[in-house]
Amino acid sequence: MYFCVLTADIHQSRLVANRMELQEKIEAQLQTVNQTFANFIKVPFTITLGDEWQGIVQDLPAAYEIAAHFIEKFHPVRLAIGIGEGKIETAWRERSSEMDGEAFHRSRNALEEARQKNRTIRFATSHSNEDILLNAIIFLLQIQREGWTEKQFQKFCVYKEFRNTIKTAKIIGVSQSDIHQTLTAIRADSYLEAEKDLTEYLKIIS
Repeated sequence: MYFCVLTADIHQSRLVANRMELQEKIEAQLQTVNQTFANFIKVPFTITLGDEWQGIVQDLPAAYEIAAHFIEKFHPVRLAIGIGEGKIETAWRERSSEMDGEAFHRSRNALEEARQKNRTIRFATSHSNEDILLNAIIFLLQIQREGWTEKQFQKFCVYKEFRNTIKTAKIIGVSQSDIHQTLTAIRADSYLEAEKDLTEYLKIIS
């Protein structure tokens, strides 16, 4: 049976002004993710080294959803995430750092590629041909996000969570028409549709 190892790191973390605050945010987000996605996590996410963290997830769709969550919650701090799918070849432990297998090697390689190519998320699965398509789609989504302003990104994230412009407007503290204009300008629905299709494709190849 194949599993997914997700390894994440802060891009150029040494340039972050308040490292202690960043470390506290990492710890808080790992706790949140471990609770929110508990049904999909096989080994909880923990810090492995410095500003790097890792966990084991049951399948590719869940791995992408968690990776997208990290990207959104850490914004504007940039992440590099490597998702490796494959076998776990050692006994199961409470911490992923005490385990090994092809999924770990693929995750590490994907993380290094993400760092080198300035990508936020990179896949390395047991289907190498599909990896080309997956990583191309994810890169296009990244390019679309990077064209948004900070305020546009904030509005998008709230809308993505609730899928309701009235509630989004209330949380942000602006008018509903403001939210509608922003979502139209950044083509939010097209972005979410692409993410949905990507998730469906990940289910097929998992």
